[in-house]
Amino acid sequence: MTTIRDIARIAGVAPSTVSHVLNGTAPVSSKTKEKVQKIIKEYQFQPNFIAKSLKQNRTFTIGVLTDNFMDFVPSMVDGIEEYLYQQNYSILISKIRYEKEKEWDYTQLFNPKQIDGLIYASSWVREIQWKTPNIPHTYVYGYTQDLAEDYVIPNDLQGAYVAAMYLIHLRHHKIGFINGPIDWNASIERLNGFIEAHRREGLEIYPKWIRSGDWSSASGYKLAQDMLSGNEKPTAIFAGNDRMAAGVIQYCTAYGIRIPEDLSLIGFDNTDFSSILIPALTTVELPTYEMGKLAAKRLLDNIQGKKASNLKKKVDCKLIIRDSTIENNTT
Repeated sequence: MTTIRDIARIAGVAPSTVSHVLNGTAPVSSKTKEKVQKIIKEYQFQPNFIAKSLKQNRTFTIGVLTDNFMDFVPSMVDGIEEYLYQQNYSILISKIRYEKEKEWDYTQLFNPKQIDGLIYASSWVREIQWKTPNIPHTYVYGYTQDLAEDYVIPNDLQGAYVAAMYLIHLRHHKIGFINGPIDWNASIERLNGFIEAHRREGLEIYPKWIRSGDWSSASGYKLAQDMLSGNEKPTAIFAGNDRMAAGVIQYCTAYGIRIPEDLSLIGFDNTDFSSILIPALTTVELPTYEMGKLAAKRLLDNIQGKKASNLKKKVDCKLIIRDSTIENNTT
């Protein structure tokens, strides 16, 4: 059986260097790290995690808790798992019912002796209400009001600002905004980003074209009808998510409104179907994968006593430009 000492002898380094490469416990030059990793792969070396766990009093396992296995959670979990895999950690995943959250105790789903830390991956940005666990933990796509708590969420305001500015730079000065439910954190932040872009450019905001839906395509359809059936119409619509944007496309298709020739359209989320809509949807991408990786990194830093001083992190969103937007040539 190949041991760390064998890998060290072949690589011409100290056993402690191999250990640092495996565990990330100290800086190692990229040249040495690459050399050691190549030998580890060549000899198919597998660390003895049981002995390692006993020696360090760790399980090298992280618990991941979520209220949903759909929507944006799988991408966040992929990011969590990718980072933890690189650090030789594994994950255990479990689900909790959202309505039972306030009375939930993590020990009901995870044996505290099985995990070194816990990540709560919410399926939508909201304030987390459940009792704080007494082990290292962090939140992703959810937040708390506790100043001592660590969380990672998307920068919805920045994403909406970038989308609105893009439309403005395409000479759209009459822009409608189909928002989500106004009591949602994401809706508030996206509306603020939309307003900030208009204020920065000194443009008029049209309250009659700022409407709230329920994130469904049906509400997007209905609100597009409200905005586009009058004498004065917006030249562009920014929808608060891709589903509502799909409803706008459905309405426009039914009533002969061409996208983007007659109406430019932007969504939000960059969901899987946004690229196969006709036309393909310009949208704002939620950085869910990056958020998952960052949450995992912050948790391991906490476990290793390197907790960041800035515990609240917003990750910027990215505008994905496709076929549903065009420069406005109307006067």
